[in-house]
Amino acid sequence: MSTPTPVLLPGSGLGSWIWEEADIPGALAIDHPDSVRAGGSVDDYAAGVVRQVDAAGVDRVVLVGHSIGTVVAHAAAARLGPRADGVLAVAGVVPKPGKGFFAAFGFPQSLIAGLIVRFAGTRPPESMLRKGLAAGLDQETADRVVESFTPESQRLFRDGLVPLDPAVRRGYLTTTADPEVPPKLQAVFADRLGASYQAELATGHLPMLQDPTGTRDAVLGFCREGRAH
Repeated sequence: MSTPTPVLLPGSGLGSWIWEEADIPGALAIDHPDSVRAGGSVDDYAAGVVRQVDAAGVDRVVLVGHSIGTVVAHAAAARLGPRADGVLAVAGVVPKPGKGFFAAFGFPQSLIAGLIVRFAGTRPPESMLRKGLAAGLDQETADRVVESFTPESQRLFRDGLVPLDPAVRRGYLTTTADPEVPPKLQAVFADRLGASYQAELATGHLPMLQDPTGTRDAVLGFCREGRAH
């Protein structure tokens, strides 16, 4: 059986460019349309992913979700059905089924985050982006992360997680120097996902920018593991 195609989903505010340095052979990197980011549901995000997969003529896929991209990966896997071979979470946030992104962090953090987003929108202040999302990156790359950051639909953070079909393989890549999603919390998410494949990198929240080679190896390792299934 051939190796499935990695479909690379960005985290909140980011685009396909974050995957360029990882240079994953045969991968399809996704950009979410502005129309979806303006107010779409998680299912709207997933539908956009499937349209891009179909347009590329891709059949069997592994959905690689960075951070909140893991939530989109779940929904896209449901739409793709048997074409979805696996989901690999990269520093991914995994709420309980039916619960939204904010709920994954527990009370009172979920309440505080929800209120902030409701009144201030989904673009954090620059200082927070630099200390959290862009931690560990060189100055030039961190600047690009901040300058290109695009607000997302509030529904991306509120809509409930779509459960995965039991046949879908699951993997988790932990970032062990991550101030955005602490490693101990990532361990909870990996367990909740039911990850049979696990890897880790000593990076912040954007391993594909800080350690592109390690990220590529982890993604390809998960994809190749599926050939025996």
